[in-house]
Amino acid sequence: MSDTTDMVLRNFLTVTRDDARACVADSDILLLEPRPAVDGPPAAYDGTFTAVEHYERAPDGTARVAAGPVPFTVFFPDDYLRSTDPRLQFRVARVGVPLLHPNAQGGVLCLGRHFRPGTRLRPLVEQLYLIVSGRVAGTADPFDAEAAKFYLAHPAEVRALRAAPLWRRAVAGRSRVEQLAPRATGEVP
Repeated sequence: MSDTTDMVLRNFLTVTRDDARACVADSDILLLEPRPAVDGPPAAYDGTFTAVEHYERAPDGTARVAAGPVPFTVFFPDDYLRSTDPRLQFRVARVGVPLLHPNAQGGVLCLGRHFRPGTRLRPLVEQLYLIVSGRVAGTADPFDAEAAKFYLAHPAEVRALRAAPLWRRAVAGRSRVEQLAPRATGEVP
């Protein structure tokens, strides 16, 4: 941020730092570290999904299932909250593997038609996870047409990709169920 600091952006980035901590606390497969910032809260985060099968483009151009970690970066540029640039989404997220997906090309991700400037960190991480795990794919207007052809030709294989849930479910033991004593015959409720 410059000397004419955008306080709205600074507040957004401060809240995002708290969101990042909460996301990591709520997940068994997400690692998320802020990049050090010179002036104020961080505007970039390096992350990793640790247990997600995904398709990668092999060096020979074929598709292969990979299960290794998927590193990614989320970056909030200075114009993130007020941008009118329709290509903003291409500046926000990148993956560090040769991901084979209709929404990915050369590490750059298309976050989909629902992405808007000011989208908070948790929904961004969720969308990244859905893309990496093959749970969503923009095949109608793809960023990578060859990947879209693959996804359309192999829907069962794409659905078979295994991925641990991104978020932990609420612990069932927190609820308490008590058994009622049986009613005597003829007793009115």
